[in-house]
Amino acid sequence: KAPICVVIEDVFVTIVEPLSYVDDSQRLTCRQVSREEFKKMTEGKKARGPYNLFDRILDNLQIEIRSVNISFQTMGKFKTQRPGPWTPPRLSLSLHHFKYRSVNKFGNDANPDECWQHNKNTGRSSDRELLIYKRVSMNISLSFEDNETSILSELVNDAHVNVQIIFNKKVSNGAILGIQLDAAMDAVEINIEQDT
Repeated sequence: KAPICVVIEDVFVTIVEPLSYVDDSQRLTCRQVSREEFKKMTEGKKARGPYNLFDRILDNLQIEIRSVNISFQTMGKFKTQRPGPWTPPRLSLSLHHFKYRSVNKFGNDANPDECWQHNKNTGRSSDRELLIYKRVSMNISLSFEDNETSILSELVNDAHVNVQIIFNKKVSNGAILGIQLDAAMDAVEINIEQDT
């Protein structure tokens, strides 16, 4: 009856631009395929089974992370690790109190029975579809750090973000038929300082 909740304390991610240039022949590419080509590519592959217990566990999974800290550093136009006036500032993004949880159709926290109550319709199981409601909430901070002076300039400080997500899934094969996202950000304060 209770959802599975995964609690993580802190996550640190550092993204650094590579110094070497990737040749065109080594880059990952994607191409657009027609419907007929896609059918040929997937022909003979085993179809996914119907919606099952594993899917139900994943759909009831809740995740809470105290803080996610992501920093991105580009090397600038000279592509050198030696810092100087040519080095762009480091960008830091912090997500505090990140929560991914199941909610009822009104967007409120609820137990799994209430979250799944709207899916108890009658009908042929081959035609049945499920609606799964989730909410992601977090506080976002965005800042820049000057490489020469190590001064941290906050652009956004603790802006609260709520994202409501609806997954539409087919019962016969567990396929996701659609996803709807609604995002709201409360009281955003952007700090822009100008040197005089």
